[in-house]
Amino acid sequence: MKAKLRVPEIEKTLTIIKQLEKAQEEAGEEATLDTHYNLSDVLYARAEVQCSGTVCLWLGAQVMVEFTYAEATAWLEKHLERARARLSSTDEDLQHLRSNKILTEVAIARVYNYDIKRKKAVNGHSDDAGVEEEKTTA
Repeated sequence: MKAKLRVPEIEKTLTIIKQLEKAQEEAGEEATLDTHYNLSDVLYARAEVQCSGTVCLWLGAQVMVEFTYAEATAWLEKHLERARARLSSTDEDLQHLRSNKILTEVAIARVYNYDIKRKKAVNGHSDDAGVEEEKTTA
């Protein structure tokens, strides 16, 4: 599940870096970008971001690293590719488990039905005798 959340987050970050890069190319070294960012689920704040040519990426485990736009883009694209591969692999594994679950359920049903037939045979009941008795009483 983590991979499902990671892919859109990486794509969003790549988009933001490309916007910063584009703003810097158009306006030069002193470029600023007005934006809104979310502080929580429903609360946004307005910010003015300096396009300085570097971004800081939160890598996790309380680690933040400063990258140039090109380095950040390359790093994120590499991790996006890995996340998509991991997500694809996980989806394949889940599909395999679903099909094995169905096969197991069918096997359990067959064993259960066999056990019922065996118990009826031990008690002297047969399926055909029950049907014939119903026909004669009707």
